[in-house]
Amino acid sequence: VYPNPATDVINITSNAPRYEYQMINSLGQVVLEGVSSEDNTISVANMQNGIYFLKLVADGEMKINKIIIQ
Repeated sequence: VYPNPATDVINITSNAPRYEYQMINSLGQVVLEGVSSEDNTISVANMQNGIYFLKLVADGEMKINKIIIQ
């Protein structure tokens, strides 16, 4: 997951052919969610600056990354 901090997009490198994602704010609210796209990027250009948690689920495994949007 890069870049971090991010401004426009987050790139995800994964061996999984498909994954689901959620961006969760510091209050635990899901502010963005979806399924992977072919270019493996998530647009964060319209999100407010702050600290978020990116939850990725692929092949029955879950990973959570702390992401800073600026």
